[in-house]
Amino acid sequence: MRSRRELRELQEAYWAARRRGFTNTAASRLVGVHRRQGRRWAEPIEAAGEGIPRARSTSPRYLSLTERERIADGIAQGRSLRAIAAVVGRSASTVSRKVARNRDPATGRCGPFTAAHLPRQDLPARRHRGLRVAPRDMEPVATRLGRSVRHPERRGNRGSSGQGSAYAT
Repeated sequence: MRSRRELRELQEAYWAARRRGFTNTAASRLVGVHRRQGRRWAEPIEAAGEGIPRARSTSPRYLSLTERERIADGIAQGRSLRAIAAVVGRSASTVSRKVARNRDPATGRCGPFTAAHLPRQDLPARRHRGLRVAPRDMEPVATRLGRSVRHPERRGNRGSSGQGSAYAT
């Protein structure tokens, strides 16, 4: 079984061969897959009425301009997210996230660059606030330790020594 990365590399090599003018059978043979696999890769794109796809962006992590345009066109045509994902060659969740981020809240339209033009909502950064413990839950811990324990939400409670220790003796 091949990994996703290997399959993606094979598919990119297949499309590179198709762009150079090879037939499905010749391109499939060149990359080392059965011709039916090449047909499976080509069918969704041919069904959408599109030609041989251009090469992907330099990093497979990000959607290329072509992929973004295909997603926007698919949404405008009323296609399902799974159908669009099959055409683009990405997972349905990736397409779903792209559509959610790039849908204009005013018009409801989805464009390839909508998210870049929308004002970003400045949300406060999430930060870990530590363990929140109710005072009634601190007593059994203190009893088992044999000493009183400082409550984490009370900053002024530093114990008898005043040195800032976590435990008061």
